[in-house]
Amino acid sequence: MKQKRLKTSTGKLLLLRVYNRKGDYIMILDNRGLEPPQPMMRTLAALENLADGEVLTIINDRRPMFLYEQLEELGYKQRTEPQNDGSFKIEIFR
Repeated sequence: MKQKRLKTSTGKLLLLRVYNRKGDYIMILDNRGLEPPQPMMRTLAALENLADGEVLTIINDRRPMFLYEQLEELGYKQRTEPQNDGSFKIEIFR
């Protein structure tokens, strides 16, 4: 898989963009360890790089209740799956 890392102006990793075998992007944003509102702010910033047909996968320590309303207002859908370690995997798409 080819990888492209997108960083903020401070150099902090914002998200990992991985190409799968089909050439599709898999975008992963790991928000674990961050306190609110940082996970939501990072997720909304990452959505600015999301092209039609792509999926952004975020991993959060907690269920992002306030993010769901923002996603709906912006026209996105989401699937949330609790993980065995207590975190949540959320796939965001149009």
